[in-house]
Amino acid sequence: MAQGFSSNNTFSGTLPVVSGGTGVTSLGNLTKTDDTNVTLTLGGTPTGALIQAASITAGWTGTLAVTRGGNGVGSIANAQHYRATAANTLAAKSYCHFETFTVITATNASWPIPADVDTIYIIAIGGGGGGGAPAASGSVGSGGGSGGLSASLLAVTAGGTLNIQIGSAGSGGVSAGAAATNGGDTTINSTTIVAKGGTAGTVGGANAGGAGGIAGTGTLALVGTAGDGGASIATVLCGAGGVGPLGGRGAATTGVGGNAPANSGGGGAGGRNANNGGNGGTGIVILYY
Repeated sequence: MAQGFSSNNTFSGTLPVVSGGTGVTSLGNLTKTDDTNVTLTLGGTPTGALIQAASITAGWTGTLAVTRGGNGVGSIANAQHYRATAANTLAAKSYCHFETFTVITATNASWPIPADVDTIYIIAIGGGGGGGAPAASGSVGSGGGSGGLSASLLAVTAGGTLNIQIGSAGSGGVSAGAAATNGGDTTINSTTIVAKGGTAGTVGGANAGGAGGIAGTGTLALVGTAGDGGASIATVLCGAGGVGPLGGRGAATTGVGGNAPANSGGGGAGGRNANNGGNGGTGIVILYY
């Protein structure tokens, strides 16, 4: 039968859109394709709801904010995790697990911070003071004090640099000559962390030993150990140096004062009976990250 109205006023065929129809003989369905992270729910009656069949495909691009249940971070590097910030957001941060340590003994060091590190635990020890020399034959010098220890957990910038100054060793005094010198300060970025050097020992007689390095800056700041005092030649031995924070000092002798071990921060021993005092130990820095 041709398209149009019949004699009983019924219509057969398909009414085109230009005539006010749909142009189709059956209705299409609304369907969906879910994304791994996004699930769609079609409300109402999606079957037969459309003139032509259509489908919605879910997808996701961009960064989902914390307020919407995301992390607010587009990517994260190896050995990092998410950490809350002061603004109540999440940021990718390096793990603070201290799997590695580095020992710095060079006088001046520019240490590159690894790319995945933003927190370092630092231990710094100042240089030990030199041992005092006797004023003349028949006297005993006192020991130098050890360097102090400073330690702190320091927030750093990954890929940046730490400027490290290792405290110098105090020089032992010269019999009837130059006095002993103090140990140098060990510093991180000049003032961020400071471990003070020990005080030099004094010339012979009944003088006390050099004082340990005073408390520096840092979460943990320990005063160094004082050196042993000198007395008289009758004591046989000179004054020993102060023990460094990691152990080690100049040993008491019957002649030239003993030198403290390198990088111990220990004090040098005093000299005895016209012999020179011993040198203190240089400082040291240990980095845990």
